[in-house]
Amino acid sequence: MDPVEGLDDIDWAGLRHAYGSAEGIPAALRALRSPSSDERREARDDHLWNCIWHQGTRYPASAAAVPFLVALAVDPATPDRKEIVVLLTMLSVGYPDHMLPHGVDIAAWRTDLRERRAMSPEDWERRLDAWVQEAPNDFQRERRTWLRKDRDPEVELRNLETELAVYDAVLAGVPALRPLLESPDSGLRTWTAALLGLFPEEAAASIPALSARLETETDPYTLSNVITALGALGHRPAIPRIRAFLSDDRRVHRLAAATALVGLGEVDETVIGQLTVSSVWANLGHTEDSYRALVTSGSPEAATRFLLRAEADPAVFDRAVDRLRHGPMTQTRLMVGAALTFAFGLLDLGDSLIYTSAPFLTGIRTPYDEEERRSGEELEPFEDLDDRQRQAVRALADLPPDAWNDAVIETMLRAWGVPGDPASLQRYLAPTG
Repeated sequence: MDPVEGLDDIDWAGLRHAYGSAEGIPAALRALRSPSSDERREARDDHLWNCIWHQGTRYPASAAAVPFLVALAVDPATPDRKEIVVLLTMLSVGYPDHMLPHGVDIAAWRTDLRERRAMSPEDWERRLDAWVQEAPNDFQRERRTWLRKDRDPEVELRNLETELAVYDAVLAGVPALRPLLESPDSGLRTWTAALLGLFPEEAAASIPALSARLETETDPYTLSNVITALGALGHRPAIPRIRAFLSDDRRVHRLAAATALVGLGEVDETVIGQLTVSSVWANLGHTEDSYRALVTSGSPEAATRFLLRAEADPAVFDRAVDRLRHGPMTQTRLMVGAALTFAFGLLDLGDSLIYTSAPFLTGIRTPYDEEERRSGEELEPFEDLDDRQRQAVRALADLPPDAWNDAVIETMLRAWGVPGDPASLQRYLAPTG
């Protein structure tokens, strides 16, 4: 069967994309079968990515194109099938890494659309009033007040309907796409795993396929996306197997496991430490291929974003400090990261800011806060720290000599403004004895 059969039955000129009429989309879709790699690349980059997925925005033409993209992706005669699955993954939700670690809350998405359709202008104003008033602090409240001016209910409803239409178009293709998880092409497997994790309504069929790959997959990036997909789909029976990857040799597997465990609500000091260390490690330039594993997509701030969505018992901090003092050296780096995050808040490496009073323990899901300090700015005097911060600094000062050979530990300390060598740390403590 011709994968582009029926293409001319659609009124493409009547559909819109980022630059107006979508009348050029049929030619671009047909060009994906061209024997010329240059023609295929131009069709993808200039006429599909740039027009039906423009910086994450989707359009009416996007939904119309999806069934043909699915048909092209599953046809073995189509070249560059991995690139088509990447496009389908991005069309589904805009930026799939932003759906991690908890996955797509499709029930809430559909409920929101129903409520928006039934909402009167007065209801909309009341909803915006509540949104502003529910801000967690004055900084956020001022920001939301400013953003409110540009929120148009008709535009937002139309965008929501379009985005869900595109998502549902890809959803309809998931059963046909799922077998690509067994492809000999590792890139095709990698992005199929990422795509399957975005569709909880297909979880009953996707989880067995992903679980099988968890045991047999040899490509590190595919395995990473399998791990995060199982976490995003809420597959709790995989928790022991996923937890084992926290001590894997590959950083991308450790980060994927920590991210998945956040999504599954299994947050402990090792998970927090791994996410913190991953942020700093990436900021030092030790990065994986950012376009293969979702957990390394975008920038070093991805791991911090996952931390923002974590919920953990404060007792985790006490265990982290105890393991700093008495645990094995192999865990020191992770426990330093966990102690710093719990004591001093979240480090946003994307903007090089430390948000000192928005720890994830409070349930705040945004890095914005009233207080912010530049990364590396010195701490206030030791006596002005709170009890938890003083406890963390004392534990850091007691680190064994060998721990200071780890450049990542020193970098983490300096990023939060904590003196980054033993002598400086002891001098910082000296005024209080």
